[in-house]
Amino acid sequence: MDTGSEKVEIDIDDGGVVATFGDKTVFLLPPTDTAVVRNIQLVKDYLVVVRWERLATVLYTFSTADWSKVPSITRFMPARPLVVVIATDGRSMTIEDPVTEPENFDIDFEDMPDEITIPSPLHIVEIPTPSGSLHIQIATPRDLNPSSTERIGQILVTAYAGFGICLPMGFNQHVRSWLDASGSWVQVFARGGGELGHKWHLSGTGPGSLAGAEDILSAVDFLRSKDIGNKVLCYGFSHGGTQLLRAFLLRPEYFNRLVFWSPVVETCESHNPWLEQWYLEYGNPNDPAQRAAMKSACPTHMLSHMLDETPDSLAKRSVLFLSSADDDRVSPNQIAKFSSELSRVADVKFQQAKFAGHAGLNGNEEAAAQQCLLWKFLCG
Repeated sequence: MDTGSEKVEIDIDDGGVVATFGDKTVFLLPPTDTAVVRNIQLVKDYLVVVRWERLATVLYTFSTADWSKVPSITRFMPARPLVVVIATDGRSMTIEDPVTEPENFDIDFEDMPDEITIPSPLHIVEIPTPSGSLHIQIATPRDLNPSSTERIGQILVTAYAGFGICLPMGFNQHVRSWLDASGSWVQVFARGGGELGHKWHLSGTGPGSLAGAEDILSAVDFLRSKDIGNKVLCYGFSHGGTQLLRAFLLRPEYFNRLVFWSPVVETCESHNPWLEQWYLEYGNPNDPAQRAAMKSACPTHMLSHMLDETPDSLAKRSVLFLSSADDDRVSPNQIAKFSSELSRVADVKFQQAKFAGHAGLNGNEEAAAQQCLLWKFLCG
């Protein structure tokens, strides 16, 4: 980003923000292992940076007219990851999370508040795990109605846990409707994801890594121990579907109903047309040593082992696979074959669109139809 003021160039570096003034480089925000920059906007005479810091949302406002001036710092409460967008005229901003409809606030860059409160049923919980600790974001019907004494029957879990990508935080009417219908909803910020910075991402990568799947299981185990519900459902898109699928194959008894939309199911075939950045996540299938390690985390190999050793453990599980014939990232044929194999012992449904794209990214009518099918299946 070039601010146009004194030819200053702005870049992001490991959770920090760097400004280059000619041949001089300074950190406007220092890099940190536990932060991720979510938004940078140049609005009038100000540079606005939104950063998640240990999952808390913080907004920094820098004056481009005077870079030496200390930036204003605005924290959003309760602390949680949010979407924050500043209007192009600099007079207002929109804030939202997955279950709270967008709220608009008038702002004045000359007098930004230290804190803004955005009420929400969502809250962050830190839970202990064998590898340390894990954060989840959760909302339950009791958070919507604290006086309710009704037992909560179903927990809906989602995760991504890969490529340093953050789970979406924009408002989702489907999720809100799920909560209104007395279900609990949980996002797992598992290793491999980007919500807690670059180091967190790297901790979930590599040949044979099951770190993300293990974190999902730790979260589910915690939720079950707290008697939040007696049924666990889950859904995942793309790599998130792969991580949830791994978790399911490790402990199928933890889950009742699952949806996997365009998951990677085969990670060990040397002819997979992968981009180089996929090697960091899964390993390099063209390297014999890595390929051998990769089998332990390859859903196809995991399923084959279970069908040979413990096929009954997969019974009574309801599963939906969604794919698209034009998927340019994940082979729809591999997904079809995997779902067919799993259907030998579980209740499996498979639906393939023609032009929905990878995990519905084409955003057309077919993608919308698959989205509706996903929620209908989960609510069925």
